[in-house]
Amino acid sequence: METVHFLGRVLPPTYNVSVGYDPKIEWGEPALNFKASFIVHIKNSTVDVECELSSFRLEQYPLLYIRAFDKARTAVDLVAFATGFSLTTILETFVHSDGRQEPIGFSNPALSQLCTAFCVNGPPTDKSFDEVYRIVASEHELFMALRDLIDANTLPHIGVINCGRVLDGIRRMISPGVTDRSQAWAAMQTALNISKPYQEWVTALSADPRHADRSYITGSDSDQALSRTWIIMNRFFEYRKRRNTPLGPPDFPTLNP
Repeated sequence: METVHFLGRVLPPTYNVSVGYDPKIEWGEPALNFKASFIVHIKNSTVDVECELSSFRLEQYPLLYIRAFDKARTAVDLVAFATGFSLTTILETFVHSDGRQEPIGFSNPALSQLCTAFCVNGPPTDKSFDEVYRIVASEHELFMALRDLIDANTLPHIGVINCGRVLDGIRRMISPGVTDRSQAWAAMQTALNISKPYQEWVTALSADPRHADRSYITGSDSDQALSRTWIIMNRFFEYRKRRNTPLGPPDFPTLNP
């Protein structure tokens, strides 16, 4: 057996959170050939999730992190419920079975290739970031939709749910006050030059989890939903930059499944 640890904190530091109950939780997912036990230690807002498994393989790391985060967040969320404190759980350091430590960080480099509406840290003549920043900062609905999208790439389990919310938000921003959803979706598809099946694939995938159906969604489907929503958000930025002028070829070919 091997034992690894995920170390983190409870924020904000204003609250000194300790949990005296730290049983061993056995967790197995036969379909994923995954089995491990978890013990969550929380003292003075310091988090230590102790994970024991038969052998640690690098390909297990993302799933192990998700389950360790779940177990730690469950304990902290129960404290938040009992106290009314607004608490956040973060895991920052992974400790290998031999004691080596490394910072925890996840990224999806493929998503960076999908952002063309603006450039971060571009040359002085590139004002695209300033332009998009002013647009997002001045529109509360757009700010919230962007936050939902970033959370979809950050927090386990909510990716597909948030992708559906983001598309709903863009639909509402393009057609404010329109109560006929089919009409509003059609207006969004026209404005951003997106085919109906391209958009509906994401909204259909998100429908069940948004209504508390926690059935398993494959990683490939989750990744595709995130990528499509990222592309649609990028197009919405371009649409706003052009003062709501509908997008079209050759710069914006129709997005099809």
